[in-house]
Amino acid sequence: MAHALTLVAMSIQNVLTYLKFDYGIQQTEVRYIKPENETDFNKPWVSSMGVNRFGMTSMIDENSIIAVSKKDILASYEDTQDDSLP
Repeated sequence: MAHALTLVAMSIQNVLTYLKFDYGIQQTEVRYIKPENETDFNKPWVSSMGVNRFGMTSMIDENSIIAVSKKDILASYEDTQDDSLP
């Protein structure tokens, strides 16, 4: 993730540099930045933080599921409405 943040920061800096140059600041006073090595552009995707695999082994018995009708769902919304609201 740090590699990705570095690329994002460089991109934001380059946008600011472009805007400064476009605004009239001399080219010698602004500079574009990039990673030292071209391979650094691929680093954010080499490793990932997050779930790589997920599995569920527990089974839910169909008899333990309570069937609810549309009418019951709508009625539950009516039961929770606050009458004090405008």
